[in-house]
Amino acid sequence: MEYSPLTRLIALALLALVFAPPAFAQDEDLPEVMTYDPTFTGRANEAADYIRNLQKQSLTDKGFITPQMVQVSIVHYPFMDDDQFGIQMAVPDMVSGCYTLSPLEYEAKFTEPHFLDIKVKKYRRIAPEGTGAMSKCDTQNKMATALMVLSKKDLEQKGTQEIRFSTEVASDNYRLIMDGAQMQLVPRSMVIFKAKPLGGPLKDRIIYAFANSKMVALQVPMSQAGEDLSSEIRSLAYSRGLAPVDLDAKPSWNENGRASYYFYDDGGLVTSRLDPEGYVTIGTIEVDRPYDGAEGRSETPVPLTVFATRPGTQL
Repeated sequence: MEYSPLTRLIALALLALVFAPPAFAQDEDLPEVMTYDPTFTGRANEAADYIRNLQKQSLTDKGFITPQMVQVSIVHYPFMDDDQFGIQMAVPDMVSGCYTLSPLEYEAKFTEPHFLDIKVKKYRRIAPEGTGAMSKCDTQNKMATALMVLSKKDLEQKGTQEIRFSTEVASDNYRLIMDGAQMQLVPRSMVIFKAKPLGGPLKDRIIYAFANSKMVALQVPMSQAGEDLSSEIRSLAYSRGLAPVDLDAKPSWNENGRASYYFYDDGGLVTSRLDPEGYVTIGTIEVDRPYDGAEGRSETPVPLTVFATRPGTQL
């Protein structure tokens, strides 16, 4: 009996699956498809690709979804130590409906010489069960998330310099910079993994200030985006008994383009006044602003309120 070329191709691909070594794909817990090229032309095995697509579709049918975009941010929750922080990965699920989302699955490992590899796998939509569940559910858009808790001390001991994020679709590398009281994640690319929020003068990185019982961040909410008030802030800070974390340090730029300035409060006079929301007014500075008067445009000093906050708080 004669068989068509496609039938023979599928049969050969299936034989490759049967007799292949028992390797398993870590990303989907499915047998890896061994590519067989009977023509020795280097072309992709269409039958093998077809079978693999069927395997992926079987996962989708069960509600498993491979992310096409992941938001990356740095967070700090009350249960974490001052030395700790969390890399939060979130996938916005824009299909509203009566279901819940499973946590976002991932695996992570430190690799030599200085990498942290984080592979994001999948999440699942879970439909509600029971009579009447469809009429009582929350139909808002939802988000699948994962949190990896790390510590500054551990990263420094391991000499970690780069975080490599990946899915089965693509990967992005982030450079890790540890600078005293601050940490920066600088994306080399953002194909899948999108950093949020972006700060710095070029809005090209995530900046995180480590929590410290003696550290405060001074902020001026009424300042202009990109405005550096280091000299004025330093004078006010000295009058309140605050010492700069680093004399040569540049301001840390928030998502809104305004700066934060970090100081130590060794005497505890400022930190003891922080309210439950984590901020307190410590004084004002004067900044020249344009003024249109009878004789034309000139500059006039304008008082701006300065707030002290806990590190990581954005006003």
